Amino acid sequence: MMSSNTSSYNNYSPSPPYSSFYFQKAARNMKRKPSRTLCWKPLGCFIILVLGILLTFASPSSASSPSPSSQQTPMVLRIRQLDGSIQRIQFEEGQSSSSLTLQQVIEKSRQILSAAEVSEALTDQEEKECALQFGKYCLPLVQTDSEEEDESKLRQKTLEELGIRHGSLLTLAPKTNLGKPKGGLQPKPKEKKAATTTAKTDRWDPYPDLAKDYEAALRQVERRKRNAGKLSFADLSELHRSLHVVEAQPAAALHRLYLCPTVAERFATAVQPKPSSSSSSSSLSSPTSSVPRVALLLGTIHKERRHPKKKRAAKTSLSSTTESEDYCQVAKVQAVWEPPQQPSKQQQSLLCYDASELLQLREKHPQVLNVAQWLGLVPVGWMYSYSEDRHGNDKEKQKKKRHKDDGDSSEGGALPVFGLDVKTGARLQIEFMKHLGREDGQRFVTVAMHGPTGATEAFQFSNVAVQMVAEDMLMVEDLEGGSKNDMATPQRFVPTRHAFLVDGRETTTLDSVLCLVNTALLQQQGSFVGQVSGGGTSSSSSGVKSNNPYQLTKKMRKALVQAASSSTPGALLELLCNFQVLVAVSQDLPQDEMQALVETVRKFARGLKKTTTLDPGVLECLLNVLNQGS
Repeated sequence: MMSSNTSSYNNYSPSPPYSSFYFQKAARNMKRKPSRTLCWKPLGCFIILVLGILLTFASPSSASSPSPSSQQTPMVLRIRQLDGSIQRIQFEEGQSSSSLTLQQVIEKSRQILSAAEVSEALTDQEEKECALQFGKYCLPLVQTDSEEEDESKLRQKTLEELGIRHGSLLTLAPKTNLGKPKGGLQPKPKEKKAATTTAKTDRWDPYPDLAKDYEAALRQVERRKRNAGKLSFADLSELHRSLHVVEAQPAAALHRLYLCPTVAERFATAVQPKPSSSSSSSSLSSPTSSVPRVALLLGTIHKERRHPKKKRAAKTSLSSTTESEDYCQVAKVQAVWEPPQQPSKQQQSLLCYDASELLQLREKHPQVLNVAQWLGLVPVGWMYSYSEDRHGNDKEKQKKKRHKDDGDSSEGGALPVFGLDVKTGARLQIEFMKHLGREDGQRFVTVAMHGPTGATEAFQFSNVAVQMVAEDMLMVEDLEGGSKNDMATPQRFVPTRHAFLVDGRETTTLDSVLCLVNTALLQQQGSFVGQVSGGGTSSSSSGVKSNNPYQLTKKMRKALVQAASSSTPGALLELLCNFQVLVAVSQDLPQDEMQALVETVRKFARGLKKTTTLDPGVLECLLNVLNQGS
């Protein structure tokens, strides 16, 4: 079986279509086709090569020179105007980037842009001076005599050296938005940084972490909107982050304030209305009116337990190391000083205090801080009084102006803190934070006393409120200069310059209550409030005149002279334990003798009453000053 299949396979022959005749014919065709392709291909390549050489060397001058169309194309620059529109500036034929200087471009642009009403902005050097911004440079359009040498050299450079080509875009911008760059040659990033910081040159941030620059963020967002034509969610989010968030602050720097009862009694007596037979305004003669006054509180800072009555656990090896968290910082008022106060007519009509001298304490009354420093005291707060009808209107108008959400339906019930009080107290705190440091200066308390009843409350302002006042966000005037608008009137709700966030919502009206942090108010006798022999306190008078804190009363001057000649030890030093008396004496006493006197009084107030004596030379100088005044 297998042999038969093998023999049939060996005897196999191809069918007629695959015979040797067809194979021979295909081989002949294959030999002929390569011979034909090899005949014409070298010849065609040779002809193309010869034609290329002839075309190349036919006109050598035309290959090196530019085309006629390129010679006739003039140079064109684009300038973005103040309103965002683009203006094309075309130069004459033959003027290229290698021959044109920057000064020629500025003059040409001023001539063309004068039709777009930009010439008025160019002539006003103070407010609307414009600058040309290109690349990393910014050059004023108007050349002045006080121009720096770098700017003059920049104007003479060619456009090719500055990288300005045909079709480049130059920007025309007001110099006020770009800040005041030094020489106008600052790069763009530094220029933008200068623009944001020049607005803050006169501003000092008490809390840099909470500082915001809404105006700079708004300018950047508006610039992006002009370029892109719309705002993105990222732009809106950036603008939202530049707003202040006003919320309740749980705690402040000080946990408690110890106020001297003698200080409170004297202050309440001074603000009581004095009966007068002469005719006066209805606001001052009303029984609920009082004379508004301010005072500076000076004291010391201490650490106490948050819960004094809490039982102390016995210390063991397993005791916790977080015992320091049980302590808090408190302020104890040791002295008070009332500055000279002369309320204006508008302040008297609105029953507002005059805090101008207190705001300028370091400039006008440096001896107050010097005496406090020698006594070891620091400013811990300020006190002011307010009247029942300090709106300046009658009760019917007060009821109309009182907001529904006050929660007080009874007659009267004036709020202790208004927008003007927030701004005044925050400004005082900022001034002390500048000189004492941010950590020590923020320990500042605001004490509000109700004039008719003497009820006193203590507050501290939240960090956000103090920062907002530093940024001048509250639209409250200082009642100086006779302003008669509504912003100068004391009010609880204060308008702001731009929006801020309260409970996640934007608003432009600040409630003064949101700026307060309640502070516990306790009682403790001060060391430098004025004591007399016998252990009693002189609560009726502070020893100085109310209208002039640098002038002693006749009664106090006579008492000091008698105590100096008395044989009772410590009688004079006991009378001198009065801060206002020491400040009044420092006006005429030399500084060295005054410092020695204050240091002796400090030792006496600390308890060294038997061993502390006054130097004879200082006593002689003090008697001379007292006798001259009499």
